[in-house]
Amino acid sequence: MDFTPMNLYRIPNIKRATTPAFELATAVVFLSGIQHYAESPEGMSYVSTTIKDFLRTLPDSWDDTKLIAADPGKSFIVARKAGDKWYVAGLNGEKTDKMLELDLSFLKGKKGKLIRSEGNNDAAPNFVVAENTVGANGKISISLKGNDGFVMVF
Repeated sequence: MDFTPMNLYRIPNIKRATTPAFELATAVVFLSGIQHYAESPEGMSYVSTTIKDFLRTLPDSWDDTKLIAADPGKSFIVARKAGDKWYVAGLNGEKTDKMLELDLSFLKGKKGKLIRSEGNNDAAPNFVVAENTVGANGKISISLKGNDGFVMVF
């Protein structure tokens, strides 16, 4: 089976319900023997250099995987390690907003970059990248809109 993740911009004749951050997170969340991305060259013209660089350096295999949280049909958060970097990605599969408190105790005190999206799902992708640190208690809170997602890189 192959699932083709990640369409950051538009799909002709389809109204996308997910945010660009949800779509970006699928590049980490979903695994396939041969990973293809659905994004078009035109769609990539709307994406910042930061996101393009993230995708260029995204590993093609993982050394370790940790399930952080899952509620079938509602949310899924996973951490994947390649080399000395951890990628934490999450999806909110519901239409309602939610606040997630994640246990990332294996990353206590680590600084990472949080990638999320802002704005309308029908507009050009607008990503926000911010530094985030996992506290001494190993917990981090993430607020997600309905059908939203995020990626963090440590």
